[in-house]
Amino acid sequence: MIKLVGLIPFFPLIGFLINGFFGKKLSKSLSGLIACSAILASFILSVGIFIEARHLPEHSQIVNLFSWINAGV
Repeated sequence: MIKLVGLIPFFPLIGFLINGFFGKKLSKSLSGLIACSAILASFILSVGIFIEARHLPEHSQIVNLFSWINAGV
């Protein structure tokens, strides 16, 4: 499930695009349902990834993206 972390921002984006392009043609309740469902899908995926990440070994959770300050080099 950790491989799906890139989908978290796409669910609200897809909901936004659907409501943006077809919002006038959809009823208010359906438009609200789409928006809430997109956020809920992101939240459920985030919770699933969080639960899976808690069970990983401690050393695998540290990711060094860049060195902020290099002293003595």
